[in-house]
Amino acid sequence: MATKRSGVRKGRIIVDTGQAGVRAYADVDLGDFEGLTKEVSKWISAAEGSTNLGTVKGSNLLDAVQKHGVAQRERAKSPIGLEFSGKKILDELDTFKRFDTGSKVSLVGLQEFTVLKEWMEQVDRGSGRFGRFNPRNIPFQGIRDVDDNGRGIDPYDLFGHYRTPVFEDKMEIVNPGGDYSAVNKEWYSESMNTAKPPLWQAMYGDGSVSDAFQGTKSLIEIVRKADAVYDLIRKNLKIGAGTDPVVLDGAGTGVTAYEVDEFKKYADRVAANMDRNPTNSKYITRSGNLKWRLVQKEIGQMLIRFDTQKEKTFAKKALAKINLTLPEGMEVTEGYVTFGPKQINQLIYKAGDERGSYVRLKNQNKLLEVIQPEREPDRAQKSSGVLEMSWMDVLKR
Repeated sequence: MATKRSGVRKGRIIVDTGQAGVRAYADVDLGDFEGLTKEVSKWISAAEGSTNLGTVKGSNLLDAVQKHGVAQRERAKSPIGLEFSGKKILDELDTFKRFDTGSKVSLVGLQEFTVLKEWMEQVDRGSGRFGRFNPRNIPFQGIRDVDDNGRGIDPYDLFGHYRTPVFEDKMEIVNPGGDYSAVNKEWYSESMNTAKPPLWQAMYGDGSVSDAFQGTKSLIEIVRKADAVYDLIRKNLKIGAGTDPVVLDGAGTGVTAYEVDEFKKYADRVAANMDRNPTNSKYITRSGNLKWRLVQKEIGQMLIRFDTQKEKTFAKKALAKINLTLPEGMEVTEGYVTFGPKQINQLIYKAGDERGSYVRLKNQNKLLEVIQPEREPDRAQKSSGVLEMSWMDVLKR
């Protein structure tokens, strides 16, 4: 159950990485989700109650929004296959009503509002590939006048809505008795991106005209806020658990891990322990090799915080090397991770090398040998490259 504390209701949202062995989650204030849910409910209620659309068939703005949009994006242009439509937006907003501790969202799902927001903003600008779907730019044919038989005279391009006073005059001749009353002149325009019809008011309205839509916030404002709420997850991703750390075993990961402050401090402590206790260190086997499994276990029990941008970049690249690519803008802030045997050996070798310890990598980094000073190979043996691997060679692996 989520806990209530000082007015903040904390909860853990599970992030489905789609990658076996990589557990991810974010601890958030569920009040942000609940607050957005209330705004969505208010918008839906206002849209459903807005029936003054200036159309023949009875409808409301909720129905009009659900039917508005592009059926399907071109697959070649789509990284996640979203549908661009009012219905898609409302369906995604509806997911917030179900968010609570233990709720799950996928990496793909965390991108959806970002993509929908960008689409809506392009539509709102009335430019680019989707500009024509702006309700302001729905095309009609206007008429300057009408003859005695109801035929239009002097047609012209009209946008946003069709019920001008001249259209009303025409319909009084063609269909007397029908209700074709002219609408607010702000609803239509002879220029693109300037009309303010009901659908625009509900989806993109800036409050300058609100005679059709009775709500206080347009849909684009709510989508922007939804994307910001999801950002609380994207920017605060945590991975692994003390009993189930994520194993980072990509090539070179052990080398770059030394640049992360907490890994460096730990590796330096291990190297110092081996130096101080050359014959009885808990990290050295009887045969003189590093006990990498012990190091792996101890690292996996540490909660590592990735505070700096450099450390966040390390986490992202290390995950990519185990085939988990985080979307742009997503960051790991902390977690339980450990390394494979080669990476462990590389990490401790780096610490020992920095300390001036007698260590060398063997068998393609599968073993780290701790050499006692009296056993140090002579310079001729070292220069042959047979017994010791240079740090530059380590970097290449």
